[in-house]
Amino acid sequence: MCKFYKIFIAAILTVLLALPIVACGKDKPNYDDPITFTDSAGRTVTLGKLPEKIAVLDHYSAEVIRALGAANKLVAICNYMKDEGASYWGSLVNLPAVGMYNDINTNNLETMRMQGAELVITSDIGYTKTVETLENAGFKVAVINCYKPLSYASDVNLIGLVTGQTAKAKELADYYTDILNTISLYINSIPQSDRKTVYYEGASQTSVGNLSGWHEVIELAGGINIYGDIASGTITATEATVQKNPDFIWHYYNGSMTPDIADMRYLYNELMKRSGWNNMSAIKNSNVFVLNYWAAKSFGKLYAIVMLTEILYPDLFSHLNANDIAQKWYTEYQGVSFDQNHIYYPQK
Repeated sequence: MCKFYKIFIAAILTVLLALPIVACGKDKPNYDDPITFTDSAGRTVTLGKLPEKIAVLDHYSAEVIRALGAANKLVAICNYMKDEGASYWGSLVNLPAVGMYNDINTNNLETMRMQGAELVITSDIGYTKTVETLENAGFKVAVINCYKPLSYASDVNLIGLVTGQTAKAKELADYYTDILNTISLYINSIPQSDRKTVYYEGASQTSVGNLSGWHEVIELAGGINIYGDIASGTITATEATVQKNPDFIWHYYNGSMTPDIADMRYLYNELMKRSGWNNMSAIKNSNVFVLNYWAAKSFGKLYAIVMLTEILYPDLFSHLNANDIAQKWYTEYQGVSFDQNHIYYPQK
């Protein structure tokens, strides 16, 4: 790739990162008109009017709602948000917790009813039973994911629709899409035969198939998920991992907004000395890294994508800066500080 082209694309990214994510103008929705839309699960949802009181059963959608300036509409939150605490969610943790996308009970339903929830937002993880339970209890339900990179922009626009913040949502969705498109310009120049293979490992030595958002992260960063031929979300990794001999190993770390570097180093060292792995290319070349899940929630998946491109193709993507993207998202649109130590990768 010629030097001019690299400089040109770098200039584009500089301009993109300088743009505000949300629009300055205010949306002017008609609060009394019915709204009909297709949600992330392909369901047709009709609301009698724009909801003023919303309950969320996952933290991904809650982050987008807060980014769009509509957090005042939340009347109930998911258990994960309550557990994560005020350091990240601020006063929202004072709202009642009403379960999770795959785990709600009678008490949760009663709490949402007492809070006057006009809409419940959940994700598509185990959604069939959840939607049935909620609808049988008389609630309006929208399945809006906000965790899969390929559908993130459309999911943001759905959140904008149901919160009355369509203009702000479009700005955020466009910003996200523009950066993905810029990355793809580079990725498309890499022959398939030259792309790096990646083994992603989560808790209990599980990995991911092609239905996972992490699979999408790997693919969008120009990598090849070694289990990408399996139509599943989470899968149990097998001895095939060694046989597939990945170029890179990515380990999931379930940390907080202030990760423990010692814990991440421990995970890294355990992988480097795992029995039977010493002949793998990733181990031989020390191409093992640990990335904190916390930083890759919702819009943060873009942080993970850019971070991964920097690791897989450092010469090609040397001008990209994942931390700049994350810094903008977390400080300006979530209102929290961003610790840049969310990855442990001695090679980087």
